[in-house]
Amino acid sequence: MPAVNDYWSLVLEALRQKLSKSNFEAWFTSLDFVKTTNNGRKLILSTSSSFSKNYIETKFKHILKEAVSKYYPQVVHIDFEISNTVAETTSLQQEGFFPLQSELSDLQEKIKEVKSKTINLNQGSIIPKKNIHNLNPKYTLENFVVTGNNELAVSVAKAIIEKPGVQYNPVFLYSGVGLGKTHLLQAIGQKILENKPDSRIRYTTCEAFFNLFISGIQNKKSAEFKDYYRNTDVLLIDDIQFIAGKEATQEAFFHAFNELHQNNKQIVITSDKHPKSLGAVEERLISRFEWGIVIDISKPELEDRIRVLKDKVERLRLPLTLDQLTRIATAVDTNYRDLEGVLNRIEARIKLLPEKPFEDYELNKILGGFHQAIPMNIQIKFMPNSSDRIMDAVCKVFDITKVELLGKNRQQHVALARQVAMYLCKNELDLSFPAVGKIFARDHTTVLHACRRLHDDMAIKSKVSSKVEAVKGMLQEAFAQV
Repeated sequence: MPAVNDYWSLVLEALRQKLSKSNFEAWFTSLDFVKTTNNGRKLILSTSSSFSKNYIETKFKHILKEAVSKYYPQVVHIDFEISNTVAETTSLQQEGFFPLQSELSDLQEKIKEVKSKTINLNQGSIIPKKNIHNLNPKYTLENFVVTGNNELAVSVAKAIIEKPGVQYNPVFLYSGVGLGKTHLLQAIGQKILENKPDSRIRYTTCEAFFNLFISGIQNKKSAEFKDYYRNTDVLLIDDIQFIAGKEATQEAFFHAFNELHQNNKQIVITSDKHPKSLGAVEERLISRFEWGIVIDISKPELEDRIRVLKDKVERLRLPLTLDQLTRIATAVDTNYRDLEGVLNRIEARIKLLPEKPFEDYELNKILGGFHQAIPMNIQIKFMPNSSDRIMDAVCKVFDITKVELLGKNRQQHVALARQVAMYLCKNELDLSFPAVGKIFARDHTTVLHACRRLHDDMAIKSKVSSKVEAVKGMLQEAFAQV
C-alpha cells in the first residue's frame, strides 16, 4: 500500500495539467508534502517563502484545493510551513547570487506597479472575456448516471433542454452535498449549447453573482451587471442558499428573475434545502422559486451507489470486482462525492503500483474512515441467537419493528422483509423449512413459498437483491464481532 505522501506526485501532475508551464514552475515545483494531521483532515505543505505562500493562497487556492481533494478526499484544511532557507539566502547574498534586501524592495515595488497597471487595463469591464457562459466541459449529460434518486430531475432536465423556458420554469433542484446538483445544472447548459450554439447561457454560483453585483456597484458598472444576467436565454444559478441575508443582492436577483421569466427565458436553480426552508430570504423570492417545479434529489440507495460505481469503474478501467464495488457502496452511504473520493484513492494506488494486484485488505484500509466499513469474505457462522440477529438486521434495513416482522401485517414492504428474514435463516443458517416456520410461527409450506418467491425476485429485481445484500453486509459486521 503506498504511503500517504506518495499521492502528492499525482496532485502535482494534476496541477501541471491545469496551470500554464510558467505558473506551475514558478510556484509549485518547490512546494513539498510535509504530513497530514487531524486524522487526515489537515494537509501541511512546505514552501520556500512567505511571499510564495501568500501568492499561492491568493491566486491558486481553489485549483490547489481541487487537485488535493481528488487524492486526499478527507482533507478539509491546507496549511503551509516556510522552509528554513535563511542561512542559504544569506550565503547566496554574500556570493552575489541573490538580490540584497534593498533590491528585493525595489523589485516588489515594480511588481505592484505592474499589477496596478494590469488592474487599470481591466477596469473597462466587469464581465469575464473568456468562457462567458462559465460551463465546465467535464459536466455532461452523457456522463451523468441516472439512478432512482435522480431520475425525475434528469427527466425534467431533458424536457427543458428540448424546449427551454416552455414547460418547467423555473426548476428548483435541492439536495445534500455531493449528489450531482452542479453536474446536472451544468449538463443542462452544455446540452442546450450543443443543440443551439448561439444560445446565451449563464452559469453562475450565488457567490459569483454576489461578487459581480458588488463589483458593478464599486466600478459604477451596475448597468453592465444587469445586462449580463438579463440578456440571456438560460440562467443557471448554483447554491442559491447563499443569497440569504444579502438584501441588496436579493433585490437585484428578484428583478433579473422577473424579467427573464416574463420573457420565457429558462431559469434553473440549485440549493441545499427546500425553498420554504431557506432562512433570511424574502418571501416574494421563495414564492417565485416555487412557481415551476421543485425537485428533491434524495440520498442514493445501495443499488444506486453500486450503479454509479460500476459506471465510473468502467470509465476509469479499474480492475475491481462486483464484490468490491458492493463493499464500497455498503460502507460509503453518504453521497457520490465520497464514492468518487474512494475511487480516486484506489486509482492512485493502482497507478503507483501497477504490477501489484489490488487486494481486499487494501480496500479495508481505504474504507477505514467510514463507519459502515465491514470485513470482506466473512462467512456467517451459526450461533444460538443467529436468527435473532438476522431479524434485527432485517428490521433495521426495512425500517420496521420485530412485532411487525413476526406478526400478520401483509403490507408489501413488511411482507418482503419477512421473506428476506426467512430466506436468510434457511440459507445462511442451514435450517430446515419446519425449523424456520417454528421461528416465524408459520407452516413450513409458507416458508417454502416465501423462499422460492424471494429467490425468483432477486434474479429479476435489483432493488430486492440490493436489500438482501444490505442485510448480509450488516450481518457480516455483527458476526465478525462475536
